[in-house]
Amino acid sequence: MAFENIPASPDARTALIVLLDDNLFTSTRLASALRARERQVLVARGIESVEACDIAVINLGSRSLDGVALIEPLRDRFPQAKILGFCGHLETQIRQAARAAGIDLLLTNESVVALDWLSVLWLLEEGRDRPSPDETAP
Repeated sequence: MAFENIPASPDARTALIVLLDDNLFTSTRLASALRARERQVLVARGIESVEACDIAVINLGSRSLDGVALIEPLRDRFPQAKILGFCGHLETQIRQAARAAGIDLLLTNESVVALDWLSVLWLLEEGRDRPSPDETAP
């Protein structure tokens, strides 16, 4: 299975979500769940080919994708976009670097599963600019 480079149908009712991930299992599962709820999703390994972005979801724990390094270019290119990142709870250096880079919402893999991706994206779509201390606890 290859990574997708085409967004869902243009009549999707919500913002374009760019999922930056190199894990086929998680990206396919998340993209399918979002599309089933009429979210417009683009799965990519980088931002070079991304033409629009309202919400970016980055797998910060990827071994081959430097997610933290994507935060600043995303911010420069799509200043209105909300940026969400997720990684393992033991990846404290990655979480600290993502905070320093200005990520909007940072969650551990475990909290994402507990919260449900759609709840997390709702927080971003509702305009929450910064996570509460509970959401970014080390």
